[in-house]
Order: sequence, then C-alpha cells, then structure tokens
Amino acid sequence: MKFSFVSTLLGLMLFSSSVFSMTLLEAIKVSLQNNPKMVANEARISAMEDRLEAARLSSMPFVSIGAGQSYNYSAGEASSQGRRVGISTSVSLFDGGAHRHAVAARESDLKASIAQYNSTSPMMSNTRASIAAEVLMSYVSIVELNERIRYLTYAETTLKLYLKVATAEEAVTIQESISELQNTLLTLKFSLRESEKGFKYYSTIPAPPFEQLQTIGQAIQSLGIPENAEEAFRIALDKNPDIKLAEYNLNSNREYSEAEKARHGLQVTASASVDRGGSSRRGYGTSASVGIQAQMTFDVSNRHSQRASEKSVAAAQSDLEGTIDEKKFKIESTYPLLQNQMDLYTSYLANLKTARENLDRVLAAVEAGESVDMIKVGIPRLNAFRSASSNTLSQQISILRIRFGIQQLVGTLFENLGIDTSVNSFSKSYNKKY
Repeated sequence: MKFSFVSTLLGLMLFSSSVFSMTLLEAIKVSLQNNPKMVANEARISAMEDRLEAARLSSMPFVSIGAGQSYNYSAGEASSQGRRVGISTSVSLFDGGAHRHAVAARESDLKASIAQYNSTSPMMSNTRASIAAEVLMSYVSIVELNERIRYLTYAETTLKLYLKVATAEEAVTIQESISELQNTLLTLKFSLRESEKGFKYYSTIPAPPFEQLQTIGQAIQSLGIPENAEEAFRIALDKNPDIKLAEYNLNSNREYSEAEKARHGLQVTASASVDRGGSSRRGYGTSASVGIQAQMTFDVSNRHSQRASEKSVAAAQSDLEGTIDEKKFKIESTYPLLQNQMDLYTSYLANLKTARENLDRVLAAVEAGESVDMIKVGIPRLNAFRSASSNTLSQQISILRIRFGIQQLVGTLFENLGIDTSVNSFSKSYNKKY
C-alpha cells in the first residue's frame, strides 16, 4: 500500500494559502516547550534521577561519628561521670551483585519515567503526546471553522446574486435561505472564538490569523508516515514510547528481583573504628578495631518475597507482550482505514468538481440575464456545492487525524518535531555517569 499520490491529491484545496507563519508542527513544538503541564512530568523525571544517584552512591563507605556523656549516681549524688567519642566506617566488599542490580533497576525506572512522559496512552494525563493531540485538535478546528465560514459567506453572496433575477416567489425562499445561513454563521463564529481560546490554552500563545495557518492539505503533507503497516510496526518496536515503557518496567522488575536474591546471599563487609572514652573513676583511654565480617541472612519470609518478585517479572513480561500486540493490531487496522479514507476523499473530490461545474453554469446564466429556476435549479445546485465542499473538508480532516495517529503509534512524532526524547536529553546525571 503506497501513498505516493498524497502530495498531488491533497494539494487540491478549494481555498488555499501558500504563505503561513505557523505550521501545525511548529504549533505543537511551541506548546511542548511552554505548556506548564509539562512541569509535573519533568519533576517526576528529576525525582527518578535523584533515586538513581542515591542508589549509585549507596556503595560508598559508610561513616558514623558519635559522642556521649554519662553520670553514675550513688546516694543521690554523682559518684562518677563518663565520656565517649568515636568514629567508625564500613564498606561492602562483596554483596553478590545486589548494588549493581539495584542501580540497573533505578536506571530502568528513570528510562520508564521518560517513556511515560512521551506516552500516547489515554490513561496517562498531561503527557507530551496528549498535549500534542490537543494542539492538533484546536489548530485544525480553527482552520476548519474558518473554511466553513468562508463556504457560507460565499453561499450568502451567491444567494444575494440570485435575488437580482429571482421572481417574487423565489425571492421569499432565497431570503429564508439567507437568514438560515446568517444564523449558522453566528454559531460558527462563536465556535471559532472558543477554538482560539483552546489553542491559546494548550499552545500558550494566541492563535495567528487564519491566513497565516496551514491549510488542512498542507498539514497532511507535513505528517510523514511509513509507506505500509509492516514498516510502521518495525519502527514502532524500536520507537513507540508505550512499548519502551513496558520494556523498561520489565527490566526494572528483573533487576529488583536479582537485587533481592543477592541481599539474602553472602555479604562481606570491612569495618574499622576508633573510640576515645572512659570515666572519671577508671580513667580515659583510646581503642581501635579493624575487622572483616561475612554473613548470610536466613529469613522465613524470603521464599514469599522471591515468589512475589518472580510474579512481578512475569506480570511485566505479559504487559510488554500485550502492549506489542495492541500496537501491532492498531497499526494493522489503521492503514486499511487510511486507504479507505483516501478512496473516499478521491470520490468526494470528484463530486466537488462536478458540483462546482454545475454551479458555475448557473452563475454564468444569472450573469447573462438568462432565466433560471431558483427553486429547482439555483438553490439545489448551490446546496450541492456546499455539501460537497463540507464533505471534502471533513474527509481531509479525517485523513489528517489518522496520519497523526500513525505518527504517534509509530513513535516518530517528536522525532519529526526535532525533539530529542532520549534519556540523555532529560537526565544530566545519566548522561554524565553512563
């Protein structure tokens, strides 16, 4: 299935503009850079970064400093007093890999947080994908409503032209049609103002004038997608954020399970301490000690902890497989739907061409002063043109949304925006240490 004809087919617009100051992709990029809803996700990523740093530093030598003073009483009076000052340190010599697995688990947690930040899942709020989708809807809504307003304004102008040659009976019907159009225009203009508010809310900037926005056809061409479902799925396996999230969660569960096993195995620790202390009766002195300790923990609850870890790993594995199957199904279902919508668009475009030609013949007759039956010919042909224009526009919007959805499924939306979604782009600590 190929879409090499897209640029030619979708470039045909009833009303087109070749100059624009803000493309659809630019609007999405601006919103992702400025929207305050991104702050919460960035804070979660920062928290995961600190947890990774804490896990890494947990293998450093442990140092403890202590001091104390005591009093011994006899017959209600202090008979002696004691003081102690000490410092001790310990470091793990062997932990069976517990630290290594714990750090690896935290690393996967950090990657999972970043993948969740980019997730397309409707269950996750305020992700970059959800913000991008909201901006798309408001941008498209502004373009659509302006186009429909222009259609109706053109229809109103045409009806007023009809009045010049209409009979008295036809004039009544034409005036009724004009009044209906004017009411519809009022509703559309109100909806347009609301859409402009929505655009500003999600993108954080005022909506540019309609003439400076892309047409739907131009926006469609900017959303590049793989040529077929097989290629799309292959790319999605590597780039889809929900698949990556499930992979990282699986890795995290595996590493935590291995870390738990190691903690219940042989542990070897080296320690050293220096103490200075004593009492006023016995005197004061200094003592030092150095030692190596080996131990294993036998805990009756360990068996259940291990089972819980194994079940968590199995659940994460199942979740990954389910996510992959879901994305594959959606991709394989979406491409035939896109082809169907393209075929319908081709049909609607042909209908629009015919409706335009039929209306032009009526207008030519009106301008020539010829008699035209407005009830049976003039108004029906104008309505047919309006309907064909509306259907063609709606079909374009449907194609745009499907292509946008494919970009999200494949995981290439942010790449096309020039936004780096790698872990290095989010975490200075990760980039520095790994």
